Amino acid sequence: MPLPYSLSLIDSMTSQETIHRLLERERKARKHAESLLETKSTELYEAKIAIEKRNEELEATLKKLKDTQSSLVQAEKMASIGRLAAAVAHQINTPVGYMQSNLESLQSFVGIQNTFFELTKCLLTDAGIQDFQSQRFRQLFVDEDAEFLIEDAHEMLQTCLQGSQRIAKITSSLLNLTSVTEQTKATFNLYEYLSQLIDKFSQSYHPAYTFKLITNKQPIIQCQEDVFSNALLELLNNAIYACKNSEKKEIHCVIDTSETSVTISVIDSGCGIHDSVRSQLFEPFVTTATTEDQLGLGLCLVEACAQSHQGNISVEESEGKTRFSMTIPK
Repeated sequence: MPLPYSLSLIDSMTSQETIHRLLERERKARKHAESLLETKSTELYEAKIAIEKRNEELEATLKKLKDTQSSLVQAEKMASIGRLAAAVAHQINTPVGYMQSNLESLQSFVGIQNTFFELTKCLLTDAGIQDFQSQRFRQLFVDEDAEFLIEDAHEMLQTCLQGSQRIAKITSSLLNLTSVTEQTKATFNLYEYLSQLIDKFSQSYHPAYTFKLITNKQPIIQCQEDVFSNALLELLNNAIYACKNSEKKEIHCVIDTSETSVTISVIDSGCGIHDSVRSQLFEPFVTTATTEDQLGLGLCLVEACAQSHQGNISVEESEGKTRFSMTIPK
C-alpha cells in the first residue's frame, strides 16, 4: 500500500537534510585537513630553513676550526724551525766570532809585513849592498814572487773577513726570525712608527725617492713590537731595492683599518717580481739580488710575522706597481 503523499515528502526532506549535514561535515573535515596540511607544510619549511641555517653555521665553524688548526700547525712548525735556527745560529756564532777576531788581527799583521817588505826591497836595491846574503835574499824575493804573495795574502784575508761577516749577518737574521715565536704582544702605535720611519727614509733617499703615507685612521694595535717593526722595515727596504734601477721611484705605505682587521700595504713603482722567484717569494735565502748584503730573509721574516699574529701576507702586481699587503686581526 503506497505511503501517503505527506509522508513521502517528509522522508524526502529528511534525506536531503541528512545529505546536507554529511556534505557540511565532509567540507569541514576537508577544510580542517587542508589547514593541518598547510600548518605542517609551514612547519616543515621553517624546519628546512633552520636546518640550512644550522648547516651554514656548522660549515662556518668547521672552516674556522680548520683555519685555527692550520694556524696552530704553522705556528708549531715556525716554533720548531725557530728552535732549530736558534741552536744552529748559537753554534755558528762562537767560531765565527773567533774567525772575525783572528782575521782582523791577521789583516793588521799583513799590513805591517807589507811595510817591512817595502823597506827590505829598498835596502836590497841599494847599490852599496853586494854581499852574499843580500844577493841570496834578493834572489829569494824573485824566485818566490814576494810582491805577489803579499798582495794575494791581503786579498785572501779580505775575502775571508767578508765571508765571516756575511755568516755573522746570516746568524743574526736567523736569530731575528726565531724571535717571532718568543716575544709577547704589547700596544703598538702603528701610525706613529710608520710616520717616523717614512720621514727617516725620505731624508735619507731624497730627492731620488718619493715616500707617502696614506691612512683612513690612526690605529693602535696589539702585536710583538720588535718583530712587527722589523717586518715593516723589511717591506720598505724591499720596495726601495725594487725601485733601485727604475726611473720613477715612488713608494706608498697604506694603512686600511676595518672593524676586525688592519692591513698595511707597501706599494712600489719598481721592477716588479722576477719570474724565477715568483713561486718562492717567501722562502728563506731566495733572492735575485747580486749584492752580498741581500740575504733573502726579509720577506720570510715578514711572512713569519704575519702568521705569528694569525694574519697573512699577499702580493699583487698591476699597472706597473707591486703591492705587498700584510693583514692582521685586531
